Amino acid sequence: MVNQSRQNLTNGDGLVINNTAVVHRARIEPLGLLQIYSHDLLANTSRVVQRLPDDQCTIKGFCGHNSYCILSEDQTTPQCPCLPGFEYTNPNSQYEGCKPSFIPSYCPGNEPAGDKDSNYTMQHVVFNDDPIAPLKTFKSSILSPSSTSSWFSPSGRFAFGFYPQGNGFSIGTSFFISPDNTIITWTANRDDPPVSKNTTLILAETGLMLTIPDASESQDQSKSLNDISSPVYCASMLDSGKLVIYDSNSTVLWDSFNDPTDTLMSGQVLKSPGELFSSVSETNHSTGKFRLKMQNDGNLVMYPVETTDIRLNAYWSSGTDLQPYNILKLETNGSMVLISSNQTTTKNLTLSSGSNPGLVYRGRIGPEGLFQLYSHDLTTNSTKVLLALPPNDLCLVKGICGHNSYCDHSVVDDMNKMVCLCLPDYAYINPNDTHAGCQRNFTLNPCSSGEHDDNYTTMETLENIDWFTSTLSAPEEKMNQGSVEIYA
Repeated sequence: MVNQSRQNLTNGDGLVINNTAVVHRARIEPLGLLQIYSHDLLANTSRVVQRLPDDQCTIKGFCGHNSYCILSEDQTTPQCPCLPGFEYTNPNSQYEGCKPSFIPSYCPGNEPAGDKDSNYTMQHVVFNDDPIAPLKTFKSSILSPSSTSSWFSPSGRFAFGFYPQGNGFSIGTSFFISPDNTIITWTANRDDPPVSKNTTLILAETGLMLTIPDASESQDQSKSLNDISSPVYCASMLDSGKLVIYDSNSTVLWDSFNDPTDTLMSGQVLKSPGELFSSVSETNHSTGKFRLKMQNDGNLVMYPVETTDIRLNAYWSSGTDLQPYNILKLETNGSMVLISSNQTTTKNLTLSSGSNPGLVYRGRIGPEGLFQLYSHDLTTNSTKVLLALPPNDLCLVKGICGHNSYCDHSVVDDMNKMVCLCLPDYAYINPNDTHAGCQRNFTLNPCSSGEHDDNYTTMETLENIDWFTSTLSAPEEKMNQGSVEIYA
């Protein structure tokens, strides 16, 4: 016995089941309707018994591109008017979509992308009190980690938008070197905390605006990522890795290359007194411990952060002080050049690696304080390090090891590798990050009033240590005893 269950999709109204002269037929029509017909073979007549769905405007794609569906005043006949600025592709059929009736313009640099990236300020069209906002750029002017998260360059190698950081998302430029290798070349407001997946970023007339939902506040928080006084018309994510914002005359209002973080890309410059600041780590792009500065005196110098610009604090320089250079440029052929403001005097810091359309060059001051020049071969998806400064010795980087620790090669027996060791009687603050410094693992009691007591420790002598700052000394008579007494 077969248990059969069925559900009527039609009401059977007008169907003559026992009349063999009547044939019934169901057909999905070109416009998406499912229609049921009744054909009377004796009378040679046909009629539509039922249509599904009842409202043709609920059929997705009923109207063609750049048009929308509305019902006639009697709510029976569907119509497909064009969006403002568009006209029917086929004037004899309103259902085949619409084409632009305006001449599209382009953001400079995005012309090869075609009509998908054309710019046209659309009028508001209201559906159920929900307006479609004017589109200013790209395929969408709104980004969010939960939907469209990035705007891509024409080649797809670079993207501006949200990327994962910590327990949320940061905003910046990603460089897709290979399918399994993506790096961050620029970060907006890099020291701000990560935002949630419900955050949105829009290109408004005042620039890039971030809207952060806040459950504890009655209104969401809005924040500008760049201060632009003139009205914004459009933006382009270029294949150089640069995000550029323009006005309606294609005048550049702002670009990310003028506000670098830790990286210079091919063609990018660093003008005095500009600086690159390292990131905390490869996964945390907040401001780290080192900086590279193009100084007003013509010298390119690396320092630890929170130090003054004096020779004692520097751990590398180009040795060009009191010379007319005030621009550092990474050329498209891979050479790093110091340039004077009038472009008449130059000094090559590195030699050209040769111009090749498949090569992209990148300079970066890394979390460990080295400035490295990379060559990325986009054809083979490979990366080479062409230069590291300072060369050959990581222990020359002042501050590479944290407080109460020192840099050592002897453990690894390689000048290009190092470890941070704690001073005697000290232990790592974070055993998983030996560069973070050390803290004492002994206890000192408070000093007696004005005079020392027996609460002291004996410091050991460390051999073959170079101190890059002022010499630490102790009274001669104590040094002669082979130990130094430090009172709390």
